[in-house]
This record gives sequence, C-alpha cells and structure tokens, in this order.
Amino acid sequence: MEKGINWYRITTVFLLGIILLLGVNYYLDLQLEDSYSENSYQNGDYESYDSKDSEYAQKIPTATYRNIPKHFEWEYGFSTWYYDISIPSQNYNFYLNEPRGPTASTYYLTYEDPVIISIANKLTEVAEEKEYSKSEFVAAFIQSLHYVPDERVGYDEYPKFPIETLVEATGDCEDMAYLTASILLAMNIDTVLVLFEDHMGVGVRCGNCDGSYYDYDGQEYFYLETTASGYGLGDMPKEYEEEKARIIRLY
Repeated sequence: MEKGINWYRITTVFLLGIILLLGVNYYLDLQLEDSYSENSYQNGDYESYDSKDSEYAQKIPTATYRNIPKHFEWEYGFSTWYYDISIPSQNYNFYLNEPRGPTASTYYLTYEDPVIISIANKLTEVAEEKEYSKSEFVAAFIQSLHYVPDERVGYDEYPKFPIETLVEATGDCEDMAYLTASILLAMNIDTVLVLFEDHMGVGVRCGNCDGSYYDYDGQEYFYLETTASGYGLGDMPKEYEEEKARIIRLY
C-alpha cells in the first residue's frame, strides 16, 4: 500500500526554514546597523559631516531622490532671521561628483542653479520689503555659516560648489566667496571676486557707497567680506588693507 504524504513533517520543515531565514536577516540587519552607526553621522534623510572628525574629508553621496532640509539663522538690521529650504539630494550629489579645477576660478559659480535662484529671490524679497542693502543682507546670511579651512578637513585645497557649502553649512574663504557671488549674480548684482595671496572675498559695484573699493574697468567695486560676521559693504579687514588684490571678472 502506498504511503500518504506526511503533511505534518512538511509543515514543520517549512516553518523551521522560515524561522531560520528570519534569524539570518535579523543578524545581518544588526551588523549593517552597527556598521552604519560607526561610520556615518545621520541627520534626517541625509548624511552631514562633523568638521571635528577626520571622516569629514570623505565625500559620500547621499541617498538619491531625497530632500535635504536645511535651517539657517543670522543677524541683520537688529533682527534675527530664519530661513528653511530643502535641497534635492541629487543636486548635491551632482556637485560632489564634479571634478575640481583651479581654486580661483569662475568654474565654481552656479548662479543659474534653481536652488541658488530660489535663495536669491527670497533674500531679495525680504531686503526690498525692509529696505535693506541686498548685498549686505546676503553677506550676513553667508557669514552665519561655519568657517572651516581646508586643512582641517584633510585637504590642502578643496574648493566647493555653492550647493556643497549650503548642505554642509561650512567652508573656507573661497567657498563662502563663490556662494556669495553666485547669489548676488542671481540677483543681477554686478559682482567680482577679490583674490589676495591667501584669502578671497567679493567686490560689489556701487556708485554711492563708502569704504574700501577697487577701481576695475572704470567702475568702483566695494569690498565685501564673506567669512567673518559684522562686516558690511566697504569694510576691509585690517590685515588686507595694504595688500594688493587680483580682481576676477565673473562674466
């Protein structure tokens, strides 16, 4: 007589297989979680970088198709200003993968980037409503970011594109200058780069301003410091008052 199918044994083996598979997956998830927590710094849906840690120098692309929320605060006109914006991670990743050229170059200006245009429009709206100097309002916004020299993050020179500076909220003098110049150009404000031996700022064309300026192509471009807070248009840091500067036209 032919034996019937032992359903009890089949069911038992099937259930044991499922339990074993779930156990293996759980173990692998724990291993992945431990690895992630040890090697990255998570903030919402994107990876941020701690400038005090050596891992900051490792540029790791974020997850694709996510929005990176950024919150900025700065002081201007005896008021505290807040600005929140979401930056698409694919935008950030695009610039991370771009090759790096010479440090002093218009290559890093991105005034046609949609994020930069959005920021420029918002800052213009507030400045016009409050009758602020647009260039000084932009500078105060940029000056609120953290200044971190390249050698602190493992590079001799690593110029960043403006979106990188915004997402990481840090940069050195040329990073801040490129971001400032990009926003000002998106506002249709005539701007130049001012390059010293070991520093970079921007110059803004102005016909009725006071302070330090450079005569370039018959126009007066007033110096605008982008790394230290409290500097307005025409305010020159003392260490650069007597130093000759190279002017770089941006368009």
